[in-house]
Amino acid sequence: MALTKKTKQTNQKKELIVTAEMLSEIRLLVKRIGGIENFNYAMDVWEHKGPKKRIEDVISPEELAKIYYYDEDGNLYSKKTGKKLGFLRGEYLGVNFVFQAYIFATRVNKIIFCLHNGRWAKKGYKIDHINEKKTDNRPCNLRESTSSQNASNKSLYKNNKSGAKGVFVRSISDDRVRVNASVSYNGKSYTKSMTVKPEFVEATVQILKAWRDEVGRKLHGEFFNEG
Repeated sequence: MALTKKTKQTNQKKELIVTAEMLSEIRLLVKRIGGIENFNYAMDVWEHKGPKKRIEDVISPEELAKIYYYDEDGNLYSKKTGKKLGFLRGEYLGVNFVFQAYIFATRVNKIIFCLHNGRWAKKGYKIDHINEKKTDNRPCNLRESTSSQNASNKSLYKNNKSGAKGVFVRSISDDRVRVNASVSYNGKSYTKSMTVKPEFVEATVQILKAWRDEVGRKLHGEFFNEG
C-alpha cells in the first residue's frame, strides 16, 4: 500500500495592525457620532444613501420636533431621554445625530431656530446671534440673515490697530500714513481712504469711522454693528 503524505493544515489567525491613520479615522468617527456611547446605533445605520445631504433636505421641521424640544433660555433637549444637548465646537454649541442613515453635525442655534419658527432658515441664509454671543441660543436672540448681514454684526477684531471697526491704518513713508475705511454689502465693497501726516491719524480715523458708520447703517440696517 502506498503511503500518501498528508498535508498539515494550520489555522493561522491574521494579526490586525492598527495604524496611526486608522486611529485618526476612529477618533473622527467617535466625534461625528457624538461619543462612543452612540457607536452601536451609528453602526446600524452607517450606510449612507447617495451624496452628502444638507439636514434641511432630509428632515422636516415636523420630524425634527419629534426628536428635540427647547426652552426659552436657549437650551436644547432630547425628547427620548430628556437630556440637555450641545457641546462647544469653536465659538458655537454643536449637536450630532443620526437620521435615516445620515449622520449630521450641526449647530444648536440652527435647530432651535427651526423648532421656534416651524421652518428651516431660507436656503443660503445663516442664523445670526443678535448680541454676538454664539452660545446664547434663546429664540429672541436668533434671527435669519444673509452672509453679508451676519458679517456686519461683528465687533472690532482683536488685531485691529486703529481702534475703529472697518478702519485700517498703514504707514507708507516716514511722514505719510494711509487710513482706509470699508463696508461690504452683498459681495460689493465700499471704500474711502485718506493719506495724512502721522499727527493727524487719530482725527482721520474718527472721520472715516463716521463715514463708515453712516454707510453701514444705510446698507445693513438693524444688522449693522459699530463695534
